[in-house]
Amino acid sequence: MDDEFFTMSSTIRRTHHKYVTILLTGSENEGDVQSVRPGHAMQFCLQRKEYPASPIDFKTCQSPLQSFDKWTQFMISQDCVKANLTKAQIINTVIASATLRIRKDIAGLITFIYRWCPDTHKTICRWGEMTIYLESVAILLNLPITRNFNITFSDEEEKMHTILVKKSAGFVRKENETKCSSNWWVSEWFPGESGQNQELSSMLHVAAFLVLWLSRDIVDGCSGKKEIKQELIKFSIKLAKGVILLIGCLFLGSWYTYLDPLTTDMHVSNGYIKVDSYVQVALLQAWLWEHFKNYAPNSLASFPESHGGSRILRWWNKRPKAGSNLIDFLDNVYAINFRPWAPVYASIVHANTFASAPNKTFIFTKNNMRVGEIIFMRSYIPVHVSSFFRGSYEAVPYNIDRAARHMGFDQGVLFLR
Repeated sequence: MDDEFFTMSSTIRRTHHKYVTILLTGSENEGDVQSVRPGHAMQFCLQRKEYPASPIDFKTCQSPLQSFDKWTQFMISQDCVKANLTKAQIINTVIASATLRIRKDIAGLITFIYRWCPDTHKTICRWGEMTIYLESVAILLNLPITRNFNITFSDEEEKMHTILVKKSAGFVRKENETKCSSNWWVSEWFPGESGQNQELSSMLHVAAFLVLWLSRDIVDGCSGKKEIKQELIKFSIKLAKGVILLIGCLFLGSWYTYLDPLTTDMHVSNGYIKVDSYVQVALLQAWLWEHFKNYAPNSLASFPESHGGSRILRWWNKRPKAGSNLIDFLDNVYAINFRPWAPVYASIVHANTFASAPNKTFIFTKNNMRVGEIIFMRSYIPVHVSSFFRGSYEAVPYNIDRAARHMGFDQGVLFLR
């Protein structure tokens, strides 16, 4: 046993010069050995790759949808639509969603998720805590993490909302049917007929396009129901008009709440039952590859401009690196690149560690901050982020102060929360 993080120590009496220690049983002094719970044995075997702990069946749609790709290309070709999506700061993510394909390392994802702590929304390592944070969402996905969700509708927008809600309710799935509604929704709004460009690029059609994108690629809802989320229609209408919303915060908060019950299910199943998961794992896989260089395959040096400008596309169509296991790097603090995209901005000074003082001091050298500096500052402050989970919205804690190394700062341990 070379990893105390995964094992339980016990004192065993040696009474024979040829004594050989047996891990769990088989010793002549078996009665004196402290028992090991199944959970500890499962963790130990996970590291040794003897069998996976609670196999996870990742059911979320991760493959590009051909019909959605065609719809995306049509929407981007319309100047008015492209301008509004650019204004809403989601155009790169929308384009990437239509073509993105990332091969999953199932063993690595299980390793990361198994150590997830629902109370703090962090993964526990031997050296400390780590997590996906707002800056990584903003940089990898190009999703906005500033502005707000204060939505007030006009009469026209109320009519659009009523139409979309009624249309989404028109899809009735038969009992035990697993067919994804995405193709049905595309066929209803984008039949592909020529001579209707003006109608197909109307504000109503753009909102219909965006609600599918939100429902399928941003906040699945963790319900397992592959359908249009009516609760997201209001967001799609505002985005269609170029309004900037906190979609990045909503994505991250939802992702946190998706992992919480998944981790609980893994522990309860204790390795005997397969666990279904609807967690969006494309970002997690890319995030792990970004932070663990020796675990990751070689990234793309460049990618077609038609795919958008999201950094996650560096891992487009990449397969897990052969013979590379996340468990070999996760507990080694020297194997981690906490800030793979940029150092701490020189214009922002952190005067004290999180553990030593309750106040945080920022010093700005310029009145007008750059986009990267705004993202950094927003990501650095512990707050609450919004989450969409099983049809309802809630606020979940964003405890970046527990993983301050990601922001280039000392990582202290707080005595009070």
